[in-house]
Amino acid sequence: MSARAKSRHSYLPSNLKHFRERSGLTQQKLAEAAGLPRATLASMEQGAGNPGLDNVMAVANLALLTGNIGK
Repeated sequence: MSARAKSRHSYLPSNLKHFRERSGLTQQKLAEAAGLPRATLASMEQGAGNPGLDNVMAVANLALLTGNIGK
């Protein structure tokens, strides 16, 4: 993986955790709202493995619906 790809990869975990905490949600509540297992969300926040586009989109769509983007 190139240095540029690694840099982009690190944005998701920190931004996901920031969104969740700013929304006042636990991992369990956010995972349920996004239709994901809590373990999947935890892995996404830790930057472990490849979260898959479907999982990323589930959380992104939820963030758009709740209006918590860019706050």
